[in-house]
Amino acid sequence: MKKAKLFLILSLVLMLFLMISSSVLAQDERPICIIFLHHSCGHNLIDGGNVREGLSNLGYEFFDHGYNGDGLRLADGSFSGESFNVPDDNTDPDGLAVIFSQPLHDPPDNTFSHLMAYDVIAFKSCFPVSNIADDEQLAAYQSYYLSIRDKTDLYPQKLFVIVTQPPQVPNNTTADEARRARQFTEWLGSDVYLEGHPNLVTFDFFDLLAGEDNTLQPAHRADEWDAHPNDLANQEIGPIFVEFLNAAINHYFGEGYTPPEVGEPVEEEPQQEQEEEQEVVPTRNELDLEERKWHPDTDGEVSSVECSLDANIVMTGESSLYINYALGENGYASCANFFDAHLDWAGEEGVSFFIRSDRAGQEIVFTVFSGPMDSPVPFEVRFSSPEASVDSWERMDFRWDEFSKPDWHGDGGISAVDPAQIISLVFSMESETSTQGQFWVDGLSSIGATSQEVLPEEENGGGGICPFSTLVMPLLVGILWVMKRKKKVYNDRG
Repeated sequence: MKKAKLFLILSLVLMLFLMISSSVLAQDERPICIIFLHHSCGHNLIDGGNVREGLSNLGYEFFDHGYNGDGLRLADGSFSGESFNVPDDNTDPDGLAVIFSQPLHDPPDNTFSHLMAYDVIAFKSCFPVSNIADDEQLAAYQSYYLSIRDKTDLYPQKLFVIVTQPPQVPNNTTADEARRARQFTEWLGSDVYLEGHPNLVTFDFFDLLAGEDNTLQPAHRADEWDAHPNDLANQEIGPIFVEFLNAAINHYFGEGYTPPEVGEPVEEEPQQEQEEEQEVVPTRNELDLEERKWHPDTDGEVSSVECSLDANIVMTGESSLYINYALGENGYASCANFFDAHLDWAGEEGVSFFIRSDRAGQEIVFTVFSGPMDSPVPFEVRFSSPEASVDSWERMDFRWDEFSKPDWHGDGGISAVDPAQIISLVFSMESETSTQGQFWVDGLSSIGATSQEVLPEEENGGGGICPFSTLVMPLLVGILWVMKRKKKVYNDRG
């Protein structure tokens, strides 16, 4: 009898253990989650090609995000009412580069952080990207995707899928533009771009749609002026896309792989530079970019600029200053930093910083405002982003005697930089023709410094090198605005 009771108790304990174990396993198991960022052609491919159904039948959960107005669609195909707030609704190469330059936050508060809540991140530009006007634009597109690749390298636990843009119809392009579009998509799928980056793959949507003339082939056109692939194209390519994603996921994660946790943003991993180790020249009196506030400014008409801190691409500190700009004709953009007390670099020989760029030849103006707090004078030095700065850090040194007062300012005020009375540091870009680019600045410091001092409180009214005060800021912003207006009038006259 005792043995029977003991057997019954052990049996119940074993059953309870198995029930708990199976419950834990069930909680741990979940399908791989896929997100696809797109616009209208992607929406049509998903719906017309039964992409969601195909992936669901394979055990995946497929989500997608179109225009911000449409927002996120859930795994069941319903609209969630949630938007990832894609900057400017831009999924062209430059817009994608902006997204991938964003920091990763938990909880998500930007597009990149929302995308990183999924295991597989697919993204696509639309057919206007196939209008590649010249080789310079082609090189710019490639540089944007190189910066995207740098970011994906930081997240080996994720799989990233580039979906190339559709081709244009012949009526909306030229033979040269179409040729460059083919060249661009072939490069995105080449070993030159993908080799050594196993968590990045390319689905060549362009190649499946284009004919020998590199435009949307007749069988896939809705009409002769519309580059949206038609229903037949979506029906044919949808299953191919599903098969590609399934193969890529199984190849990278392994068949039967189950993500260890629900897809939520993870902390940034330290960047592992792929370039050769280079000697860092010591700098002194380095400004802490983490404590600085950089203010964007543009002509307000045809240009835009982003000034932010980037914790992923750094040279000497914890963050670099990231500047991403687009100029229209006769455009202007800048990132300015103000001090609420004089930055005293008396005895120093000049200014030094490291620069890293997405392309060489970007025309940049570095301006130092110096003099009395109520009437500072600009002194500028002009330079181009050097070839050595492309995807690598290059040190720039400028002596005080290399700075000159711009013609548009006139003859008033001090005649040369007073290192003991520095009020503002500004990076600006201007161009007669439309252009765009991005670069990073780190290690901003003086040359030949031994210590960093600020005028004593009784002389300047308080404070050291810290975020500008609400009292000083309007004055300095106003001064910069007046300087910009003077410069515009001068250029218009000249």
